Amino acid sequence: MKARYASAFFVALASLGIAPAAAQTPLRPPTPEERAILTNYVNVLHRILDQIPDENWVENPHRRFDVDDQAEVSNDPDVPLDINESMTREYMIRPGSPLETERIKELEPLVEKFKANPADPATSIALQKADKPTRITVNIHFNRLGNPLDSPANLKISGPVAAYKSTNSHGEESVLLLYGNWKAGTRYRFRRPGRYPAIENIVIDITGDPDRIDHLLDTVDWKSVNTALTTQSSSSSIL
Repeated sequence: MKARYASAFFVALASLGIAPAAAQTPLRPPTPEERAILTNYVNVLHRILDQIPDENWVENPHRRFDVDDQAEVSNDPDVPLDINESMTREYMIRPGSPLETERIKELEPLVEKFKANPADPATSIALQKADKPTRITVNIHFNRLGNPLDSPANLKISGPVAAYKSTNSHGEESVLLLYGNWKAGTRYRFRRPGRYPAIENIVIDITGDPDRIDHLLDTVDWKSVNTALTTQSSSSSIL
């Protein structure tokens, strides 16, 4: 699907240069070498995404964007390889699941208490805390240009070179995972200027239910994402 889906991780993604640059430059089909790199990237990231659904969580097929066989390459001179597609998935609590039943059981008495006494601040606070996010959105991009966050990484996780976590006013957790040779506060420096077949950095943005995100951070093999990056020896030819 030729689409780019913009996520909101405060202003971090804007600073990372995530923008539909490919749409502004001429497009062409990938070369065989580029196709092989993209195929590996897709396979690696799909294995990560396939671990998110379970008995309590299901993918929303209406909010799915992917890198597929119709992806085209731009002639953007600022990055080694740029295409007109990116990956987005949205997951929601599975209807009728144990988690949905648990959430409803927790909310129902609080809703009744609120109806009986809407002015009670304790009930309002308890209801707000119990009304947890019911969705997760994952956005994945590669070969980003812009600066990573200037602040020190505040999340320790094996795999990415830096990881950041925050919580917004709606109780949603946002996690940003950076792969590649990122240096804090600087524009990303690719191995050489111009275009060549390589994926040198990957940015994964996850937003939504904190409990589910924290579980995924603990259980998913985030190290494996590094196998989607192109090694220096395998990106020798210049386009």
